[in-house]
Amino acid sequence: MRKIPLFAILSWSASTCLAAGPIPPRLTGEQLVERYGKTGTELFTLRDQSYLDGYLAGAADAGEGQAWCNTGKVQRGEIDSYVVGEIRDVRPEHRRGNAAPLVTSALQRKFPCPSSGKAR
Repeated sequence: MRKIPLFAILSWSASTCLAAGPIPPRLTGEQLVERYGKTGTELFTLRDQSYLDGYLAGAADAGEGQAWCNTGKVQRGEIDSYVVGEIRDVRPEHRRGNAAPLVTSALQRKFPCPSSGKAR
């Protein structure tokens, strides 16, 4: 039996992974808007709701205190509704991309950090 050098296998594996192209986002802006609109329907499961809640929370938490600042006056559900409404108003070609930067951008517009640069 002929042995294949480890280098050859690793080279093939690396080229196969690189040829696959860019990794698609976990959720696009379009998917976020579409799925958020289905909440409360029979087609929407608890798993779907948990995924959306977690996605929005994660995207918001990643930028809180830097890209946007929580004033403490608005409830999480209100923030989620605002964010999805803002993304719904974005041009369709921008909604086809990753939803996370759209979430951060919407929060940054609505809840900017103080100009002193200090997070609240």
